[in-house]
Amino acid sequence: MTEPALHSPFIRTTQRLREFCSRARTVQRVGLDTEFVSERRFSPELGIIQVSAGDECAIIDPTELTHLDSFYEILADAGVEKVFHAGRQDLEILSRMTGQVPAPIFDTQVAAALVGYGEQISYARLVETAMGVTLCKSEGFTDWHARPLSDEQVEYALDDVRYLLPAAERIREDLESAGRLSWAAEEFARLVDEVGVGKTPPEERYRQVRRWNSLSRRHLAVLRELASWRETAAEEKNRPRGRVIPDEVLVELARRAPAGIEELKQIRALNPGIVKRNGRELLAAIEKGMTVPDHELPRIPKRKAKAAPPPGLVDLLATVLRARAEQVRVASGILARRSELEAIAADPDADLDLPILQGWRYELAGHELLDVLRGIRYVGYDESEGRIKTFVREGMGKEK
Repeated sequence: MTEPALHSPFIRTTQRLREFCSRARTVQRVGLDTEFVSERRFSPELGIIQVSAGDECAIIDPTELTHLDSFYEILADAGVEKVFHAGRQDLEILSRMTGQVPAPIFDTQVAAALVGYGEQISYARLVETAMGVTLCKSEGFTDWHARPLSDEQVEYALDDVRYLLPAAERIREDLESAGRLSWAAEEFARLVDEVGVGKTPPEERYRQVRRWNSLSRRHLAVLRELASWRETAAEEKNRPRGRVIPDEVLVELARRAPAGIEELKQIRALNPGIVKRNGRELLAAIEKGMTVPDHELPRIPKRKAKAAPPPGLVDLLATVLRARAEQVRVASGILARRSELEAIAADPDADLDLPILQGWRYELAGHELLDVLRGIRYVGYDESEGRIKTFVREGMGKEK
């Protein structure tokens, strides 16, 4: 196994960063990981960025190296593949830094699930399985903002990218052998799109407050203004939303719509410090919500009564899905969640926007589930093959 270069693993100058990025551009691939601190914060705060390219593993220290332009260029370079393991949070953090989601990507956890490694395999387990290397994972609760980092912390951080690119190559070979590179590409594109949707605008945040739909439309307009204020305040103070004002207190404020400071003080669970510091702002938000014209009030979506599928039908579909996943060595959880099976069992002819009814999932198992629901196939046990499978009814085609 190639070890990192012997010089300092830290990238602390723009010149060294440019040299590393030039190497990454030459090999057209860079391994990436981030370490951050999220406790008691509105958003995770970046501590270090681990990178690897060619035979070099390094740590970018954003607390010392604040000009990261050449690194941002690599993240945006369509000719350089960005390799992560379970990279959703890394992508979210890096996209906040740069304003766009890094692409193209290769996520080893996502790819591993497509070739029999199991769903959501840990990095340490993946390296052990694919590379035969056991990692020491003893610094998981490090404060990555503290300086200096110990030798043990540095080695822990470097291990997260030291074997990342070789492991990705091993999984890529498995994907290619199984004819599933296109499946992986579809999953990576989906992940980039999901991260790219971005965070909910402050004015829409009220729909994510617990029990928001228990309010009338008028008081919902008040909640909309209060939740928007809380979102901005939490971000400015870098505190979790619930540490500014908890959801249940926000809903009570909206329900009671106090008109003055003394009325605010009567809400027992509202922190007196918030009333003292921000009482006027809260009252202004409440007043704004109370004076919204009727035609601009938020609408409460009508809940459609869900048709309950026949007893046992969802379990039958789950059995078919699990059997199909085992047959092709794919983690069944990545194919479909139970909620998806419930939705298609309730109405197999509905136009549902579900992953199991799209792309490679549909080709592999989705159409088979629909065939079972529509009576085109039935489920049975094939004694000769020793497995559960679906059979096409006579005169309708071939069995699976």
